Amino acid sequence: MARHFSDLQQTMGRGFARVGEDGPKGGPEGGEPGSSHVVAVVVVCAVVCLLALMAVGGWRLYVSAQRVKAEAQQVVGSVDGLKAALKDGDAERLSSIAADVNGAAHGMQNETSGLLWAAGSLVPVVGSDVSSVRSLANVLVDLSDNALTPLAANPDALQLKGLVSDGAVNVERVKELAALEQQLSPVVRRSVQTIAGLPKAHLSQLASALDKVQAKVGKADEALAKADAIVPQLPAMLGADGQTRNYLVVAQNNVELRATGGFAGSWTTLSVTDGVIQMGDSLTLQHAANFPFDWSDEERAVFPMVSVDDPSGVNFTPDFTRAGARFAEAYQDNTGSRVDGVVGIDPVFLQRLLSLTGGVVASDGTEVNGDNAAAELMNGVYWRYPDNPDYQDAFFAEVAGLSFQKVLGGLGDVDVKRLSDVIEKSADDHRLQVWMADADEERAMDGLGMSGGIGQDEATPVLGVYLNDNTWSKIDWYLSCETTVGEGVRNPDGSTTYEVVTSLTNNGSEDEFAGMPEYISGKNPDKWSVGDMITIPLVLGPAGGHVDGLIVSDGSSLDEHTLYGLDAWTGTLHVGAQQTVQLSYKVTVSPKATAPLAVRTTPLAQE
Repeated sequence: MARHFSDLQQTMGRGFARVGEDGPKGGPEGGEPGSSHVVAVVVVCAVVCLLALMAVGGWRLYVSAQRVKAEAQQVVGSVDGLKAALKDGDAERLSSIAADVNGAAHGMQNETSGLLWAAGSLVPVVGSDVSSVRSLANVLVDLSDNALTPLAANPDALQLKGLVSDGAVNVERVKELAALEQQLSPVVRRSVQTIAGLPKAHLSQLASALDKVQAKVGKADEALAKADAIVPQLPAMLGADGQTRNYLVVAQNNVELRATGGFAGSWTTLSVTDGVIQMGDSLTLQHAANFPFDWSDEERAVFPMVSVDDPSGVNFTPDFTRAGARFAEAYQDNTGSRVDGVVGIDPVFLQRLLSLTGGVVASDGTEVNGDNAAAELMNGVYWRYPDNPDYQDAFFAEVAGLSFQKVLGGLGDVDVKRLSDVIEKSADDHRLQVWMADADEERAMDGLGMSGGIGQDEATPVLGVYLNDNTWSKIDWYLSCETTVGEGVRNPDGSTTYEVVTSLTNNGSEDEFAGMPEYISGKNPDKWSVGDMITIPLVLGPAGGHVDGLIVSDGSSLDEHTLYGLDAWTGTLHVGAQQTVQLSYKVTVSPKATAPLAVRTTPLAQE
């Protein structure tokens, strides 16, 4: 801008000289200069002055913008250090970083709040970018003053060491955490909304900066949204104020598949009073008694292969909100005791927890840790004690008790982020599912993605591919399942159709199965060979959509039903050793779908 102004000055200077040299001398025939010439000079001078002011103002705005940029970079660059300080529980470092961020944010706000930036916001085109920078400065001040500074004043709030110790949860600390979360959440949410409402930036550097800030603040907002769902409920769930909560932990064994995960072989109670957790006895309710569960006609038509009134058959349904309630009902009918919730877990989830806390050693010398828990609990124990189910149950109970003590005793030293990742991953792949008797707490589980409910949102279509074993075995250690979804084809009515293939593979060989204990390979007399897996798939279409043209590669067929208002296909398949059976079909999603087709599958024994 300065160079352009200099060039303009030289041009104007030459123009002034020509007016004096070549103009008429006096009146009409050479007298005094005419008034029009005076006006011209005045106008030119005014323009020059205006351009000069613009040049100076533009330069000052440029210099100011560089200062704002440096302060913004300091704020963004502090995020990683902030995360590390929170992770390490370094209160002094956290306070220092918070002070630096606060100073930089206020510096940005002060720099952009004057007349210079106000005038810059009126400039055509780029004026909106100037306004966006001013808004961003205000957002950062809000975040710093009302979120980061309070967090820095409570550095222990997110440390597990203060929340969990000696097998107990500090309920008072949980209440403090809930209060802090409720203070931070609206600040972060309004910041996300403000940034999202800014116009698209014309300057690439500003666009990049806004994207970075939005991404980082957006992640914080997502985390707080999940916390919003559960944190207010936690004190009551932990037995605050002397109340006792009772929970049933159902271990689902994925080597004998059920739609929600696996055969419910071990049922263990946990009681919690003022955060103190005690583990009760383990029992099994297989064939304990039959009860007239409130199954719908649709459910009974889809799951006819066993009595779903047997407690061991209630999770043939893929909907854990249904199965969990029936686990609780069966437990109460057998024991007379009511539970406040049911937690469904599997050995893979346990293995993930032990990878954080360290392993345990059973009385027979077997080490169970974060690398082998799934293999030991779902395969190794059956090879070691093939003819002794009682010893198998005792081994499970012992490992469960040891693991419980190990996990509770070690959580205080676990990194919050790693624990959060394990829980989130296990909820996503349905190895951790929770049903709560209280409606508000059940909604909280649903908000966290832990309820195991069947999706009914047409906007986010989900195809369900669920598996139930009918081999009477532990053979599913050798089963793999893969579902591939092709590119969607748009239909005239706005719906989209996908070509889908589901492959079920028996990875065991005939030789392996020949030398295998029958307890593993299975006792169903309908088996075609020792290595035959009798598998009952359930293909459940998305809400508002349907499944068509299902073909089975071995020539068998599945029957169509309706389940939970969804299109459902099910039947019996035989998958021999080293064989693959494929299901090929088309899935059409609702015209209301705004996301591509996702797939939810029964969690298998091996990841």
